[in-house]
Amino acid sequence: MTDRRDVTAVIVTHDDVERAGRCAASLGLAPDRVIIVANVAPSEEVTPWKCLSPLTPQGYGANINLGVARSPDGIKWLLLLNDDVVFKRDTLDRLMKAARADPTVGAVTPALHGEHGGPQAVAFRHPTVCGEIAGVISGPDLLRRTLRRGHSVLPAGAGMTHEDWVLGAAMLVRSAAFADVSGFDERYFLYSEDTQFGLDLQRAGWRSAVLHDAWALHIGAGSTTDARWRDMLLASRRRYVRENWSRPRFAGLCAVWLVAQVWNIAYLAARGVAEPSSRTAHAAHVCAHLRHPPWR
Repeated sequence: MTDRRDVTAVIVTHDDVERAGRCAASLGLAPDRVIIVANVAPSEEVTPWKCLSPLTPQGYGANINLGVARSPDGIKWLLLLNDDVVFKRDTLDRLMKAARADPTVGAVTPALHGEHGGPQAVAFRHPTVCGEIAGVISGPDLLRRTLRRGHSVLPAGAGMTHEDWVLGAAMLVRSAAFADVSGFDERYFLYSEDTQFGLDLQRAGWRSAVLHDAWALHIGAGSTTDARWRDMLLASRRRYVRENWSRPRFAGLCAVWLVAQVWNIAYLAARGVAEPSSRTAHAAHVCAHLRHPPWR
């Protein structure tokens, strides 16, 4: 059994403190080692956990930073969580043991499974031109899967593997590593903040990892279909590539993006003739991406 007094958990929720409490209860930590950050202040007192709220609603990364800033002095490990994650009894101990055994690891995530038992992608390669185009192009699923091949990592087997970046829904982070990168980049309101965090860790000399035989339940994972959230996702991805890619690479993305939009319009026209019922959905997809070119 590892010393859990060395870790503080920061759980971010929008306004569901009850769900955040279920997450907290699954960790096996003392109440003074759990901080719930509610983006919207709860109307009633939250016990036995410490609950904080920002003065005005803010992004996920900013709320993580707020919780970490209120952590006790001398903490060696930070457990950063979405409110919809539930740990198995031994998951935290496994994560801490594995991270302590590899001093190069700055962040490690457990294997995440959905409420129906299926594994979820928990680690990813750094964004590529092919991966970005896969997110905007219309067409058969096979085309997008081919462009994204090797981009994500599903839990498999046992042991720990080093990856480019890991999902921000559940990660154990070494406090020294968090301090080295000054926490999460608060310019990302939602989406891609964990992508940037992984890159920042790598630039600072730390590694990200997945511990495949430590499990947690992630209830809320899913695709982003609402137009407002989709626009936010695209805006965050646009920020990431603009700020982290070289000029030639970014110019290449812009050129391929233009070709992809020509393809999308042609594909929309063809599908509209073959399947008139699908015309609206495909048109919404094309229009969403036309509103968010990489250079905007």
